[in-house]
Amino acid sequence: MAVVAGAAVSITLLEYMAREVTRIDHGVRTRAASAGAAALLTRLTETHADYARWDEAYLALYGELDQDFIQSNLALTTGLGNLYDFAMLLDEGHGEAFAFRGGLPLPTGSADAMRGPLERLIAGVAAEPDYSNAAGFVAAPAGIYAVAVGPVVPVGLPMPESERFLVIGKALDQGVIARLADETVLSGLRLLPPGAANPIAVPLVDPLGTEVARLAWTQPDPGHVALAKVWPVTVVSIGLLALLIGYLVSSALRSLREAAEGEQQARVSADLDPLSGLANRRAFRDRLDEAVARADGSLHTVAVAYVDLDGFKEVNDTQGHETGDRLICVVAASFQSIADGRGFLARVGGDEFALLFEGPDAAAEASKAARRILDHLSRPLALVGHVANVGASIGISVLDDRTLSGEELLRRADVAMYMAKENGRHRLSVYRRTMDAEKRERAAIAADLRAALVAGRLEVVYQPIADSATHEIIGAEALIRWSRPGYGEMAPDHFIPIAEASGLIGELGTYVLRRACADAGRWKDVFVSVNVSPAQFRDGRFGTLVATIIAETGLDPRRLALEVTETYLINYPEEARRAIDGMRALGIAVALDDFGTGYSSLSYLRQFTFDGLKLDRHMVEEMSESEGGLRFVEATIAMASALRLSVTAEGVETAEQAAVLHRAGCQRLQGYLFSQALSANEMRRLHGDTGPIALSA
Repeated sequence: MAVVAGAAVSITLLEYMAREVTRIDHGVRTRAASAGAAALLTRLTETHADYARWDEAYLALYGELDQDFIQSNLALTTGLGNLYDFAMLLDEGHGEAFAFRGGLPLPTGSADAMRGPLERLIAGVAAEPDYSNAAGFVAAPAGIYAVAVGPVVPVGLPMPESERFLVIGKALDQGVIARLADETVLSGLRLLPPGAANPIAVPLVDPLGTEVARLAWTQPDPGHVALAKVWPVTVVSIGLLALLIGYLVSSALRSLREAAEGEQQARVSADLDPLSGLANRRAFRDRLDEAVARADGSLHTVAVAYVDLDGFKEVNDTQGHETGDRLICVVAASFQSIADGRGFLARVGGDEFALLFEGPDAAAEASKAARRILDHLSRPLALVGHVANVGASIGISVLDDRTLSGEELLRRADVAMYMAKENGRHRLSVYRRTMDAEKRERAAIAADLRAALVAGRLEVVYQPIADSATHEIIGAEALIRWSRPGYGEMAPDHFIPIAEASGLIGELGTYVLRRACADAGRWKDVFVSVNVSPAQFRDGRFGTLVATIIAETGLDPRRLALEVTETYLINYPEEARRAIDGMRALGIAVALDDFGTGYSSLSYLRQFTFDGLKLDRHMVEEMSESEGGLRFVEATIAMASALRLSVTAEGVETAEQAAVLHRAGCQRLQGYLFSQALSANEMRRLHGDTGPIALSA
């Protein structure tokens, strides 16, 4: 009886342990499923921030919609389905501006079923002072979607008075569920309808609190599986009870360990960028907050380097998104090698990276890594079937006040990065306290410049160009002038870099080109020369734009010359060659501007079909100051003449300079010796109005 009683007690205890092990296993798997669903929403919010917190998205999605931008950056992505397969824009009144699913436009009202949950999500997001978005699960006619919503806001431009909201979504299809199963190590993971009678499931609830689906899986019974395996042993000998208990404990621990690993994998997945494999913005913020909490002043400080790729958009636009994705992966790998374990690296945006350094030498380490990145990106990057030329603008901030938060330290690095970008790109800038005021001032200048462009308040003046033999005026260079309301005349060297950084340079260049062609059409015997920014030349529509302006103004294209800088040729040789050939096919002359300020490689004059080159004013100054400067100018003019290129020298201020240049073979002279810049009316009075004539460029 004692044996029977002992066996009965043992069996009862074993049965209880088996049930308890299964119960604990179920709890761990439930938490893993919940963590996996949360990780899916986290990835979607981070993808959303890449597309919504973006100057170009702000410019394209407010006011008149930029259909090219929408097609290449939103509709195309929904068709690929890698990041999301549904996108919708809500206007200021939350009305549906457009919607795409699977690369195709949806009829207006197709997303009305999501309206209530989306409004609840919108109520919890903010554009400033700290940007936020929100995500959740919603039921739609096409199925269950994970969606993220937030305002479309600029980074370096003034905030809008009222926001438009971008909605992106990912259908919970078989592919998404299969990936979630891999991340959480849950076998048989599947989606069930709401209210399904299945206790092995986690409900998915929309923002209104309504259950829209259930995430179910196949729940193993590890306790009873183990018990069944050792049951004969238990019957044969109660003495093997200790072995049984050990086996049960081992099986339970193994099951718990596997489930815990699944939960941990889901958590790790939520902190990784899926494209580059680096830590994402959330993981970087967490690591930064921990580092700031550990900082104790000079013996242990914190530094952040914020890196933004220059020219990434051009690679995406000209070579396709797949090439852009490969570029991100190549750059991420090279940055990891540069960090070399001394800094924590993360991808915090579409083409933005951040490095975190700790310790007494944190500032020096950040600066060293930044300079190595700049040096690395100064050379072309080899991709599969492509070569990409990109640079980087880098901002560094250092924890110099222990009251600062991690968020503020990251913001300061971001501000310094934008200052580096606005000061010419591919450079390093360290945060200083005056930068916030400078950034606000630059944003105000950009806003005033945009208003001046819309209102047509910018003036175009003309610097005459003279024949070196007769000193008669044969042409003029168009120059932009702006009197900013309340501030007076603003130098082009000040506002043009701001126009480039804020995305206004294309509009500004078009403004000058249209005005110059219209004015030159009223001159006699005089051509006009217009500077073209690299951003204009990179635009595939530039040739069509120039042809349209010539047709509108009636200017003979042979009386128009375009000037392009050497930097553009270095960074985009193939695109430059196509653009130059396209202009010359229209009958427009193209000249290499500012020769002598950059690499001054004479090989560029042989590689590209230029009509002329322009000697920079510094070459003219050095010619007057040294024998070596004079010899260099003479050699350059001789070489250009051998290539049948016309040569224009700018900055000519003395009769002696003019005479030396003429003897050397320079055909055209420009400078204060002949005239200061003239208004359009002054040019018209001096050069008549008897209609255009054709001149060589």
